Amino acid sequence: MGHSVNDEARTMVGTEKGSLGVEKVLLEQMKTLAGDVWSLALTQQDIKDWLKNFEPTEATDNDRLHALHLLSHFNYVGEREVRALLRSAYRDLFAYPIRQTLRRLLLYTKSPVAINSQYQRQLENTHFLGVGGPAASGQHLLYYFRQENNLTEGVFADRLELLAADSPVFSHEVFDEVKIRRIVYVDDLLGSGEQMLEKETAFITSIRKQARDASYVLEVSYLALFAKQSGIDRLKGSSLFDHVGAVHVLDGAQEAFSDESRVYTSMPTYTSRGQGRAVAQLKGEQLVKSHPLGWNDGQLLLAFAHNTPDNSLPIFWWNKTPAEWKALFPRTEKI
Repeated sequence: MGHSVNDEARTMVGTEKGSLGVEKVLLEQMKTLAGDVWSLALTQQDIKDWLKNFEPTEATDNDRLHALHLLSHFNYVGEREVRALLRSAYRDLFAYPIRQTLRRLLLYTKSPVAINSQYQRQLENTHFLGVGGPAASGQHLLYYFRQENNLTEGVFADRLELLAADSPVFSHEVFDEVKIRRIVYVDDLLGSGEQMLEKETAFITSIRKQARDASYVLEVSYLALFAKQSGIDRLKGSSLFDHVGAVHVLDGAQEAFSDESRVYTSMPTYTSRGQGRAVAQLKGEQLVKSHPLGWNDGQLLLAFAHNTPDNSLPIFWWNKTPAEWKALFPRTEKI
């Protein structure tokens, strides 16, 4: 997509049509991208309303074009794609490694009956968790995860029940009754890893201690659809997790303004990395002063059908004060 947009847009630059012609080309391309690729009901008027956020600044006089260029490289992951990724996460990051281990333990048997029987026992002793509280997007993701992988409700832990004041959390009684041997977190995106550790360290520390006190070995894993390598390394280094994995590992190519960014590999004449960053930085500071390019300088161009991560550029998702800012992919703290 980027090649055709840039080629046609380049022919506009330097002509009498100038930036208005480039903008028209980009808008047409975005209409096609939203409808045919994203399957998203995003109209040209929606994009035009969003572009009203970008008036000329001291940094540049072509803010709208710089914003449109970033949008043309945005990744929107629709519900269909999320469901496919959740199938991949379960198959490749959970089921396959366990089945491989079972094959070794069963002396490399080729009997699917023997392997399936042992795998079912392993699954029954596993509980899947979302990240954060009941209203967080992680819980919403678990609903899809259960549907796509034909899992029973019994393998999804109710942490509120386990942590109730009158419940002997992970005592012998709870371990025997619930058969918890493995806890697996399922998440859409792992950025720096800081928020994951903030939200879940106390809980994981508590259940690991209770497991040890009850003389049980508890395995804790974390699976994400997308993850930055730095976040994976951070979780692995925390000693809280036995396994950390992701379907797609993000690198500098997915960061809007990194030296490796794919957004500016084929540089159109109407924008540049420096100009695009200046616009996103200046506007971002008006929205999220402490993290103008996304949480911990995330610089991502990514949104899911169920929510937009705060690691993405705020110019795409901010929908709080100032109220006049029009978000294209609004973020909700709770869903």
